[in-house]
Amino acid sequence: MESAADLSMVFPADTATVRDCLEAIDRGANSIALAVDGSGRLVGLVTDGDMRRALLAGADLKTPAAAYIRTNPVSVDPGYSRSAVLDLMSSLRISQVPIVSADGTLVG
Repeated sequence: MESAADLSMVFPADTATVRDCLEAIDRGANSIALAVDGSGRLVGLVTDGDMRRALLAGADLKTPAAAYIRTNPVSVDPGYSRSAVLDLMSSLRISQVPIVSADGTLVG
């Protein structure tokens, strides 16, 4: 598992623009970016599809990203086994699951 310091796809939820989200998605190369608050707690995520739809709906690169952040992402705690996470991802048909500690801090 990655440590929070290794997560290149993280962006600040309160100040991010659409450009910031797209850059985080590009850095992470995982088709998602993770929104965190000032304490490093996961508050949501955006996908490349979310950003594409935002642009098609009239947003520009300077548009605040807050309206496009999914604030109810599926996440797991660090105690989940790899196989349990893979089963969860398969059952929900998702390709990424953030790992968060009990207080919501992004771990991996």
